[in-house]
Amino acid sequence: MAAVTSTGSESTARHPSERPAPPAQSAAATAPTATRTPTPNRLADAFTDRRNALGTIRLVLALTVVASHSFFVLRLETELTQLAGAWAVNGFFALSGYLIAGSKLRLPLGRYLWHRGLRLMPAFWVVLIAVAFIAAPLSTLADGAQWQPLSAISYVVSNAGLVVTQHGVDDTLRSVPALIQWNAPLWTLAHEATAYVIAGLALSLGFVRRRQVLWLSVAMAGFMVANVVGFTPLGESLPIPFVALHGIRLGGFFVAGMLLFALRKHVPLR
Repeated sequence: MAAVTSTGSESTARHPSERPAPPAQSAAATAPTATRTPTPNRLADAFTDRRNALGTIRLVLALTVVASHSFFVLRLETELTQLAGAWAVNGFFALSGYLIAGSKLRLPLGRYLWHRGLRLMPAFWVVLIAVAFIAAPLSTLADGAQWQPLSAISYVVSNAGLVVTQHGVDDTLRSVPALIQWNAPLWTLAHEATAYVIAGLALSLGFVRRRQVLWLSVAMAGFMVANVVGFTPLGESLPIPFVALHGIRLGGFFVAGMLLFALRKHVPLR
């Protein structure tokens, strides 16, 4: 039976199943709301992809190292340039530790070592060849020295394994005030490669991967003690090689970066 409604003198019949149409919504109400990118509040949130400034920071640190060594070679170094160079190297190793830890956790050991070798060795060999056969011969135009091809070949071959044992190319750079070194910052690469290998082996162990914070904290404490001993009068009285002292210092910063990666989900940015 139809329902009857009346307004004034008019009447309209509606079936019970009929309902009034809902009011039309405005376009503003139906438009999808724009999603905002959440502000990262943890270190892990800030480095979820490659869109970060770590590459730029590493470049600035590397250029600072080169500049500080230039002052050393020219005998113009001051305490400030020494500190700038040292802390640039320290920062570079800390960043490397952070990045390398993430790389190893994503890759099996063999592939990880292959990637590290590809990133380091070809560029290193190109630098050696460029110094021996381009920069060294050209330098003789400035001071009239005689470039020795056999010494250039020896420079490349002797240093190809990352441990720099021959610093100069006969008979170039004779007019340079400091020691004859064509590329002084190369000494850090052997330490960096050693850190790559040790980090890769350590993070391949199951008990280390499961308790990264614990074991990296133990390693960090060990490096701190070794640094205190090595760079104090007590360390000067011990037969610790100079290269080993630098390895202890740089290794500590590398492990610090690895520890920071392990704690990245708990480190606030604000």
